Amino acid sequence: MNSVKFKIQQSLRIHSLHFTRPWMGAVRRKAMSKVTACNEDVQAANDSVSAGSFSVADGGAQVVPFGQYVQTVILHPKDAARARGLGHVVSERGEVRALQLVDAQAANDLAADLRSIISRALRGFKAVPIYNGHPYHPDPERAKLYQDRRAYGWVKEITSDAQALRFDVDYTTLGTQAVNEGWFAFHSPQWDMRIVDITKEGVFCRPYRLRSGGLTNEPNIPVPPMVAANESESEPTAPHHPMKTETLAKLKKLFKLSDDADDAALDQAANEYCDKALADADKGTSDLPKDDKKKDEEDPAAIAAAAAAAANDQIQLAVTAANDQVKALRGDRITFAVDQLVLTGRVPLAKVKETTELLTACANDAALDTELTKLRGVKPALQTSAQIATTALAAQKGEALAANEAESRKRLRDEAVADALNGICKGREPTPENRQAAWTVAQKKNPTLFAS
Repeated sequence: MNSVKFKIQQSLRIHSLHFTRPWMGAVRRKAMSKVTACNEDVQAANDSVSAGSFSVADGGAQVVPFGQYVQTVILHPKDAARARGLGHVVSERGEVRALQLVDAQAANDLAADLRSIISRALRGFKAVPIYNGHPYHPDPERAKLYQDRRAYGWVKEITSDAQALRFDVDYTTLGTQAVNEGWFAFHSPQWDMRIVDITKEGVFCRPYRLRSGGLTNEPNIPVPPMVAANESESEPTAPHHPMKTETLAKLKKLFKLSDDADDAALDQAANEYCDKALADADKGTSDLPKDDKKKDEEDPAAIAAAAAAAANDQIQLAVTAANDQVKALRGDRITFAVDQLVLTGRVPLAKVKETTELLTACANDAALDTELTKLRGVKPALQTSAQIATTALAAQKGEALAANEAESRKRLRDEAVADALNGICKGREPTPENRQAAWTVAQKKNPTLFAS
C-alpha cells in the first residue's frame, strides 16, 4: 500500500518553482508560475498570550478576511526575468515582494483543490494538518525552528462568505488543550499561489492550494482571533480589601466576642449592636458623654461609623479602578478593530481618527458592536495602482536592494575562497590550515569583497 501511495505521489508531484511533468509543459506558461508563500515571520510567538481560560471561537473555524496582503514569493525564472524587466527588485533566487489576492476566487480555488483527487493523493488522502508554527516550511532555516510536528488539528472543509474564507477545523486533543489554555490566539495559513499578473505596479498572485496551517500569536495576515475568553463579560468585580487585624480585634472586644469568633458571629454581633445604637439615637436616650471628646473617640458607635466610612472609601477606590480598567480595555478593543478595518480596506487612513472618535463615543458595548458591524459590512475599497506601488513595493525596495547586494558579495567571496582552496589542495582533502590559507589568499586578491 505504501509503495502504491509513493508512486501516486511521485507521478503527481509538482516542483516548488514549476511543473516537472511533460504533459503539463504545454500549459505551464499560460496557466501559472508556482510560488511558495508562508504567512508568518519566524518569531517567539508564544510569549504574547498570557495564561487564562479560553475556548474555540466561531465554531472552531479559522477565518481569513478578504483583502490584499504583501508577501515575499519565489518566481519561476521566466517570471523573475519579466519582473526585473519591469523594474522590480528580484533576488537571484527569484524572491520578490508580491501582493496576495485573498478573495472569493481564491476561496473557490482553495475549496476545489482541497476536494480534488490530486491534492488528496499528495496528502495521502488525509485532511490538511494544523501544526505549531510551520515545521514543513519550504525554507529549511525557518522549518528547523519548529521541532514539534504533531498535528494540532485537521482542516476538513474550506468555505466562504461575502467577507472572508473559513477553514473548518477539527482540533485534536492536543490542539484543544492548546486553545483552552491560551497557548495560541491566531493562525497562519501556508499555501501555494499562482501568478495572476506582473505589471509595473506590482506582482500579483492568488492562493489555490492549502498546504498546512500554523498556530501562532503573531500572524502576518490580520486574521481574527480563533479563541474567545471564557471569563464573564460583566464589569470586573471590585477587589477585596480585608479588614485590618487591629480593627477586627477591637470590634470583637467591643462586641464581647472571643478571639476565635468566626465571621458569622462577628456579623451577627455587629448587626445587633448597630440596631441598638440606632434605636437609642432615635429615642434620644444615648448615654454617651457628649462633652468628653476622648470618651466619644472610644465610643463603639463612633468606631463602627469610622470603620464603615473607611470601608466605603475603599469601595469607591475599587470601583474607580475597575472603571478605569474597563475604559482601557474598551480603548484597546477599538484600536484593534480600527486597525483591522484599515488593513482590510474598509476604512481609509485619512478617516482613522474620525472612525476612532465615532467608536469611542458609543454609549455602551451594544452600541459599539452595532457600529463595528456596520463598518465591517462596508465593501473593501480596492487600492489604486499608485497606492499599491507606494505602500506595497516602494517601502521594501531599499531593504531588498541592500539584502541583494549583501547576498551577491557573500556569493562572490565564497567563490573566491573556493578557487583559492582548489589551487592549494589540488584534489587533496582540505585541512583547517588549508582553509585558513585559502581565505588569506582570496582576501589579498579581492580586498573589496572582504571589506567590512
